[in-house]
Amino acid sequence: MATEKKLVHLETLSDDSVITRQFNSYVCLSVNVGGRSKALPPLYWRLVDAQFNLVEIGIGRDSGSLESVKVVLYRGALYRMAPEQLDSLIETTAGLPRFSLDLWSLPGGIYDVDSDYYDVPGRCKLEVAKTKLRVSLFPDRVAYRVAKPGLECEFNQSSELCAILVDNLDSQEILALKKYIKLYNGTRDDEKSLAGR
Repeated sequence: MATEKKLVHLETLSDDSVITRQFNSYVCLSVNVGGRSKALPPLYWRLVDAQFNLVEIGIGRDSGSLESVKVVLYRGALYRMAPEQLDSLIETTAGLPRFSLDLWSLPGGIYDVDSDYYDVPGRCKLEVAKTKLRVSLFPDRVAYRVAKPGLECEFNQSSELCAILVDNLDSQEILALKKYIKLYNGTRDDEKSLAGR
């Protein structure tokens, strides 16, 4: 798609799904929301720059609920998270976000079932702070968060998704992340990387 379109948060679902995640040499980050019935394959919203990154967010085709987050490709550095991104005073609601499916709609309110992917051109940025990894999709000011243990979605004042934060990284996950960055970007463990890890 030629225009910038963001995922819009409609409501927050009470949810007991288990969050699983994986870091490896092939996919920088893979997060899955388990425990939900998935009779239909998901829709995918993707932030794409073929030479730099591919971020893929899966949402329920029938429900709009968050199902997965993958950073399939990333050729940038790791940056320190800005202090304002660590603000614990930002309003946070527990649960799982449900998104609008309007990006996949056709005139007359009909959904384009043949279009599994909605691609938006752009570059993400990976930011770190101790045991946190933040996937910044857009440089918007964060107005509020929707969070489950280990996973937070950040939204701007227009209820548009602007970042995803993965928390409580263990030492093996941090090591795997650093290895991925070195393999695909060739960066050193310098001031842009996980300081002191």
